[in-house]
Formats: sequence, structure tokens, C-alpha cells
Amino acid sequence: MKYTPFLQFIINILNILNIYYKYNIMNTQFEFFNTISIIKYCDGSLPNGRKTTNVPIWRIDFNDFFINSNLNDKKTIKKDINLNGVNAFLVDNILSENHCNHFIEIFEKIGFRPEAPSITTPPGMRMNKTLHFIASDNIMVYLFERIKEHLPIILDNKKLFNKLSYRINVYKYEKGDFFDKHIDGDWPGYGIDANNNMIEFENCKSKLSMLLYLNDDKNGIIGGATTLYNNNHEEINIQPKQGSALFFCHGFSENSVLHKGCELLSIVPKYVARINILYEE
Repeated sequence: MKYTPFLQFIINILNILNIYYKYNIMNTQFEFFNTISIIKYCDGSLPNGRKTTNVPIWRIDFNDFFINSNLNDKKTIKKDINLNGVNAFLVDNILSENHCNHFIEIFEKIGFRPEAPSITTPPGMRMNKTLHFIASDNIMVYLFERIKEHLPIILDNKKLFNKLSYRINVYKYEKGDFFDKHIDGDWPGYGIDANNNMIEFENCKSKLSMLLYLNDDKNGIIGGATTLYNNNHEEINIQPKQGSALFFCHGFSENSVLHKGCELLSIVPKYVARINILYEE
């Protein structure tokens, strides 16, 4: 549906007021972060492929209490996935159960939207809701330390960058939602400068997707597996496991992995966060 300019203006104002309301509610109910703010508005797209405007990218500045009160003392474990030589693997025990549950609680208070900022997908491919944000340094350093030993030091003749991209794309799947077959695009690394502006890191680009699962069947989700395809188009199904992450190659490479998010069958939503692993340019 195409809106008149006036109607689109009214819709944009209502969206901003809704975000402002949620932001003020959050500030009174949480002690896990110092600040939450909208760092940028972008053009985006809806699940039906229609372009839209004024889609927010948030900044969440987690405090040290959030990190320290949820530390995971379990050793991370890497499990390789046989994709005919293509690099794909799982890492278990990255985050604690408490970490994951608190993340979901915070994200729900901010609110998920059907619009995805700075992303365009064909109609009907991405059937879910999303929340995009730039995370604070402390949580990203913690995550990198948890996974660094398991990451390829060299990939496509490029060296592993010294940090993760701080932009996190969180997806919420409700009953009937799915993400059809696709290959993830490569992205610059993103962070925040001293003036609270979103910036691109220099001399790096992503080569691996990290899909961090925030809940699983113990929480009541049914379905929602991630299906990977090898070069023979055979399927390998990966069931979500809370606190664990799936890694695979992406971008314009012969090793990039075709995959899909299978339909969710439960009333309980599925939550997964995509984080980009960076390599030097």
C-alpha cells in the first residue's frame, strides 16, 4: 500500500512517539544499562519487500553490572559441521542462561518491528521482526574473548580483525515466521565514536556470520531450526541451543553458505542475534 505524504508523515510521528514512550518506560525498570538511545534513522524494508523510512538503529550501553552478574564460567566448546569442506561450526556455552534471558527482556522492552534498517530482501523472504542496535564496548569485548580461540585466524587469505562489529541484528520469530533460503551479505564493521555517532571501522569487512541463539526448546520453542546446505544441496539442520552460536561463511565467496530459518511452530517466540565476524582488508 502506498501512503500519501501527509499520511506517511503522521505514521512517522506516531512511530517516534511510540519509541519515546518505550524508552522512558525502560529507563524506570532496568539497571543493566547506562543509556539507551536511537543513534540513527535509516531507510529500510518490510517483510513484503516494501521500502520504508525512519527505521531506528539503537545504541545500548550495557553497564558492568550486566556483564559481571551474568558471567559464564563454562568452557566454550567448538563443534565442526561437515559441509564438504566449507567452514561452518558451532560454539557452545558462549553466554549464560541469565545473560540470554536478560537480553530478551531488554529487547522486548525496546520493541521489535517488521522493518529492517539498511536491509532489502525480496518479498516474502524475511518473515520475522527485528531490532538493530550498536552495543557498548564491554559486552562486545566479552563476546570476542569467549569465541576468539575458535575463529579461523586466516580466512580467504585475510587475517582475523582485532574486534567484532558492534552492530547486532536481533530477530524475533513468532508462530509461522521463517527466513527463506539466502546467503548473508558481507558488511563493514560498525561502532560508535566519542560523539555518539555510528561509524564504520577502517580496513576490515565481515566474512563470517555468527548466529547467537538466545532461547531453545527448554524455553518452549518448537521448530525454528537453521538449515544449512552443502555444495550437493543436502540439508543439515541445526536446532537452536540457548547461549550457543552457529558460524558460517558469507558474502561473495565460493565458500558462502546457503541457509534458511525454518518455520517456527510454537506460540513461544524464537530469538536469535546475528553478529558479524570481521577480517582485515
